[in-house]
Amino acid sequence: MKSIRGLALAVMLISLPASLCAQSLIATPEKTEVAHRVVAKMRSVEQMRFALGKMKIVFAQQVIADAASRSPNPLASYVATEAGKAHVIDVLGEEFAKAFEANMPQVEKAAADRLATDLSIEDLRATEVFLDSPAGKSWIAAALRMQSDTSVAGQRAGAGAGTEAVAATFKRLEAESGQSK
Repeated sequence: MKSIRGLALAVMLISLPASLCAQSLIATPEKTEVAHRVVAKMRSVEQMRFALGKMKIVFAQQVIADAASRSPNPLASYVATEAGKAHVIDVLGEEFAKAFEANMPQVEKAAADRLATDLSIEDLRATEVFLDSPAGKSWIAAALRMQSDTSVAGQRAGAGAGTEAVAATFKRLEAESGQSK
């Protein structure tokens, strides 16, 4: 069985274009350096504030909902009023933003490493030139807004899919076992 898998892998590697193997799959120091610059250009203070503004509210709402499901609720006295709830959301948001910012270097390194592996040096340089252009700057801003907007839609779709999957699973298991409610 191992020899069949090995043979399949060898056939796949042989079938890859030589230029792809030579240019894209190896992260050279030069490619890594350019990839880090590309990632840095995609992250501006304004864009981070925009993203964090959306994420911290969702995060704070999740924390408050989670706390409400606990007995006793550790946030009950803080969120008893709308003003108290708003303050908790602000504090959670500030702390979330600090922690998020502190962890960004790891995320940026992973992104740059992936780009340096997947793209050729020519593609990385072209991307860098594009990101420096007015169109590139507009694209970054629009992409961040799109990411923010679609993350909320994605969460809703995921929650809906989860609810539907649970209901369908129970129905299917009942049908398979011959039990019907």
